[in-house]
Amino acid sequence: MNILASHILFLSLGIFIINFLRKEKFIGLVSILISLVSLTYVLYIVNMQDSLINQKIDLINIIPGIPLSFSLDHLSLIFLVISNSLWLMVSIFSEKYLELNKYENKSKFYIFFTLSMLATNGIIYSSNLLTTFIFYELLTIATYPLVTFKGDHKSIINGKRYLYYLLGTSIIFFLPAIILTHITAGTLDYKIGGVFTNYNNTTIYILVILFLFGIAKSAIMPFHKWLPSAMVAPTPVSALLHAVAVVKSGVFILLKVMLFIFGIDVLTASGANIIIILFASFTIIASSIIALSKDNIKLRLAYSTIGQLSYIVLA
Repeated sequence: MNILASHILFLSLGIFIINFLRKEKFIGLVSILISLVSLTYVLYIVNMQDSLINQKIDLINIIPGIPLSFSLDHLSLIFLVISNSLWLMVSIFSEKYLELNKYENKSKFYIFFTLSMLATNGIIYSSNLLTTFIFYELLTIATYPLVTFKGDHKSIINGKRYLYYLLGTSIIFFLPAIILTHITAGTLDYKIGGVFTNYNNTTIYILVILFLFGIAKSAIMPFHKWLPSAMVAPTPVSALLHAVAVVKSGVFILLKVMLFIFGIDVLTASGANIIIILFASFTIIASSIIALSKDNIKLRLAYSTIGQLSYIVLA
């Protein structure tokens, strides 16, 4: 079995193991062990990268000619190491945090925490836009129970806002962007230099805006409100949202789209890079001003994170 598919399969198995042991007191240690094995997978992949880079594995055809498929490139390799290393750290922190704060139903937390990391690694390994979209949606659904983990009224209200923002933008903007890309370019596969050979500037402008708004996990304004709303979650979930999975997945997908769907030459020649620069710059300035006005430390960190994400996009 391909090592990339094997890694995803292991994380799927990890979810079943946590569910099976859900009543055991050592379930937090099991979660830490799963994250440690996942990091071991990553270190092995890094060691074997020369034989794995740009090798594609098709699992099943979702739509004729568009399979659920995995591959690895150098950008993916960087995010793979970062996300899985941070996952281990957050897992260690979570185990003690949940114990000290006497949270009940730890199994629910660890199940959806592991499912979130499965979705994140699925995004990293995706070799086409449709595979990315599937794992992007899975990540939204998997993190919703974590955002609402406290179960109080405020958590439920903000959790719904979180879900509506991310599912709504992906269906209204991201999915049409994928369809239009396939109609225009004839493919959804990531390709170095981009997939557009014949295009008009208007189509590229529309696609850039659809992707910017549709990949709302990158928190580009005006579709950023989900991130401050999600700060009602327990601190380990905030760490997952900020440092490990959600926002970094959004920026990662944007980078993949810019580099491997549009290509730098197409963005520059069409002038669509100016659209990205304007939205990123506005987000940096506006979020920084809002952050300075917040007294709540988690909200200040949320708006600071929004600005930092746009620094990456701007670069």
